[in-house]
Amino acid sequence: MVYNILITETAKKQLAKIDRQTAKRINKKLREISHEPFLYVSRLANLELYKLRVGDYRVLMSIQKVKLIIIVVEISHRRNVYKW
Repeated sequence: MVYNILITETAKKQLAKIDRQTAKRINKKLREISHEPFLYVSRLANLELYKLRVGDYRVLMSIQKVKLIIIVVEISHRRNVYKW
């Protein structure tokens, strides 16, 4: 079972602002978790989102188990990602 990865426009813009090396690490990690995402992510309290840790950056995503889809919602530095 391989999950499809969809990246929102907001997340694409955030990824474009990150330095190239870190952006490559994030893309590589997203491809890795597409086979079994629940081994790598943890659920956020009180939200229907999951987080993936890549160095100092966090990738917030929604995972739809039935449709096998990972929707990347936000990519940001750990000090900024949880401020809503």
